[in-house]
Amino acid sequence: MEENETTAKMKESTETKSSETSNAPQSNNKQARRPTSWDPPVELCHLSEGQQEAPVQKTYMSVPKPLPNEVKEYLQDLLRRGWIMPSRSPYSSLVACVRKKDGTLRLCVDFRELNRKSVTDRHPIPRIQDMLDALGGSSWFSVLDQGKAYHQGYLDEERRPLTAFITPWGLFEWVHIPFGLSSTPAEFQRSMEHCLAELRDTICLPYLDDNLVHSHSFEEHLEHIRLVLQCYKKHGVKLTKCEISW
Repeated sequence: MEENETTAKMKESTETKSSETSNAPQSNNKQARRPTSWDPPVELCHLSEGQQEAPVQKTYMSVPKPLPNEVKEYLQDLLRRGWIMPSRSPYSSLVACVRKKDGTLRLCVDFRELNRKSVTDRHPIPRIQDMLDALGGSSWFSVLDQGKAYHQGYLDEERRPLTAFITPWGLFEWVHIPFGLSSTPAEFQRSMEHCLAELRDTICLPYLDDNLVHSHSFEEHLEHIRLVLQCYKKHGVKLTKCEISW
C-alpha cells in the first residue's frame, strides 16, 4: 500500500473513531465510551504532504554475538502470542535489546523518530501527591498490578504499519500496543479510567497499570476489591499480582 493511501485510511479511521461503541456503562449525559480496542493516536494528518510521504526508514542493526539465538526466540514468542506479525510496511524503526531486572530480555523499539511525526496526546497522568491526599481516613490498601499491561490492548489495523520494526530476520509490525509510543501512557490511563469510571476516586485510584484500592475496614476492603475485579473481568483486564497493606 502506498504511503498516501495509508495516511488517508488513518485519517478516515480518526474521523469515525468517535462513533465506535464499547462496553463501558453510560449515563444519560452521553458519558464518554471506552474504546473497544486501545488505540494510541499515532496520527499523521497534521503533517504536510511532503512530511507524510517520508516514512521512518532505518536499516537493521546487528545483534551482539551472545544474543542472536535469544533474540530470535523472543521474536518467535511474540509471533506465537499474536502480539506482532510479519510486515510489508514502508516504515522500519530500529530495535534495541535491554535486560530487565530479573535478567530476562526485552526487545525495545526505538520510536523516537515516529513520535516526532505524531500528534501528542495530553491526557493527564495523576499526580502522586493528589493520590496520597485522597487516601485520608483509609486503613486498608491493595495494589493491583497488570501483567504485560500495554500488550493487553490492540492497535487498529490501519495504524499497525506505522509501528513496523526491522531486525536481521525480517520486518514486523505490532498487533498489540507496544512500549515506546509517545501517546501510549495517556491512552492507557484514559482506558483504565473508563474501565473503573464508577469506582475511581471513591474506592480506587488507577495509575497506568497499577490500581490502588483503599478502604476503612477489612470487610469493606474485601467488597471493594470484589467490585474492582468485576470491572476488570468485564473489560478483559488481566492481573499478575496483588499486594495488601494496612
